[in-house]
Amino acid sequence: LSGSGQYTTFDDKNMSQQTKIWNYFLNQDYEKNAIAGIMGAWQTESSNKALRVEGDYLPKAKEIGVNNILASPSSLDNYTTGILFPAYKNSGKRIDKDTYYWNGHYYPGLGLAQWTGSRAYNLRKYAAENNSDWRNLKTQLEFANKELTEKYYLKNKLNKAPSPEEAAKIVASKYEGNTSK
Repeated sequence: LSGSGQYTTFDDKNMSQQTKIWNYFLNQDYEKNAIAGIMGAWQTESSNKALRVEGDYLPKAKEIGVNNILASPSSLDNYTTGILFPAYKNSGKRIDKDTYYWNGHYYPGLGLAQWTGSRAYNLRKYAAENNSDWRNLKTQLEFANKELTEKYYLKNKLNKAPSPEEAAKIVASKYEGNTSK
């Protein structure tokens, strides 16, 4: 990918989501290694697609459809407890269910970074406060940039990464909190 740092028109149907992501971060003064690292980590999480929910590849999730899963906090609760958690249990994967629960509801991984629990709640809250839909690519990028600069203070560290691989490791361990990536 290459970007010119040109203004990204998010409603441009001829521009791929990946190009929009790349250009957005260029416009926010991220270095190319940093952007490639972010996108590499997100490729694993969501294939760099904003309209994603954790486990949306599961047969039962496909039957329901992502938009129906994402329709409301109660539909997320039903999906998380009725489909996602049992799928993890059946696969033998151990998860901490408490990390999914926040403010009375379950929030599975949502969007580009697969924000979970309190962070998914905060993404939805951020979107509401900004009169936007949290499923919107631009909203997710703005939220991620806000977290990277104001909460986790990782922008400078990412911009100093000597390679995309090193930047991806920073994103995985410091932003996503996953030391196994």
